[in-house]
Amino acid sequence: MKKQWIAAVLALCVAGCGTGSGTESPGSGQPDGTEPAELKIEDIEYETYYGLKDNGRYMLMDITNHSDYTFVEMTMIFTEKQGLTDEERDVFYRYIQEVFGASDEEIEEVRSRQFGVSAEYEGVLSPGDTGTADMYINQSYYYLRNEEIMNLVVPDYAKITMTDGRKVYTALIDCIAGKVTIDKTARDAHEWSSFAIGDKVPEPEALIIEKSLDYDDVFSFYACGLAQDGYDAYIRKCEEAGFKVQSRSGDYCTMTSEEGYEISLSYDAEESELSVHVSSAD
Repeated sequence: MKKQWIAAVLALCVAGCGTGSGTESPGSGQPDGTEPAELKIEDIEYETYYGLKDNGRYMLMDITNHSDYTFVEMTMIFTEKQGLTDEERDVFYRYIQEVFGASDEEIEEVRSRQFGVSAEYEGVLSPGDTGTADMYINQSYYYLRNEEIMNLVVPDYAKITMTDGRKVYTALIDCIAGKVTIDKTARDAHEWSSFAIGDKVPEPEALIIEKSLDYDDVFSFYACGLAQDGYDAYIRKCEEAGFKVQSRSGDYCTMTSEEGYEISLSYDAEESELSVHVSSAD
């Protein structure tokens, strides 16, 4: 079982690298004929370091946004340097062996796989701001806690979800070729229900609103870029619209209206994101 877990973690890097070297072509532009603003590689400044987080030491990456966009999610992939000696590669595999408690035989069976590191950032990163990304073994959920490994990898590519306040774009940054591609097939930054149920619930003042379910009796959406006081303000806004709080515990709240509608709210302060689910009694 341990060998399967190790192989699965290493396989994630292989899949990720395929994404970075693909030949995705940009879309055909916006219906109104406008083009997204330029994003340059130098607009994204980053620094990796071994630092403190949650009473432990981990590899972290500070990201500074020098662009005109607001970032809401970023993944950067680092892949194994070419030409590493067996001794240099052993640094990574000894670390993997320690993390998984694997035997020499299990490690030997996965040594042929390419290794790497990923940095993951979720949250609002406005122009000029700096945020801290967690770093993982390949694209797994295993935190990287070995500084030496960063000497064995190079940045391959990055994927950024970002907004100009009107549209939400995806940018693919090829760190090796020095090229940035913005997918021009963007979505609206503020999506809302196409049904009457959307008229029963107020719209939060958020950077991005993305609907996940939209039916005549059920409507769910995510509101990104909403601070804690914005979450509290949205509850008051719902109360002004005729909803009454039925229960509230920490960052979870349920509300009902006399018309039979129910709202369930779940707030993630770390990611500044509110999840909303609206349903009717019918």
